[in-house]
Amino acid sequence: MQRVYAVLHEFDTAGKHIDTTIEAAGETFSGPQAQVVVARAEQLLNEWVKWLPDREFGDIAISPFTETHDGVLFGLIVECHGEYVEGEEVDDWAEFYPPRLGFGCPRDGGDST
Repeated sequence: MQRVYAVLHEFDTAGKHIDTTIEAAGETFSGPQAQVVVARAEQLLNEWVKWLPDREFGDIAISPFTETHDGVLFGLIVECHGEYVEGEEVDDWAEFYPPRLGFGCPRDGGDST
């Protein structure tokens, strides 16, 4: 069973995380029930976006952030995925949770799933 969430992350003009709204839309396995739950999540998100002041859609650059809701991790988390000399760690990867979209260097908006 999978829990489906409606999630709205808000950022200031500098890309700093300022707020997250999360609501579970329901739980589902698959099939027609999944479509109903996903439609409910989309309806919630559309309502939230409608009321955002001065909203603009476009490319963005954001800073890492985390939120936890119902024990689920949400956010953009910087990680080290490479092997470096003498155990040195370099943050070379960013992972967007969920659904775990990965972004390597250079961080140009392309993802690696």
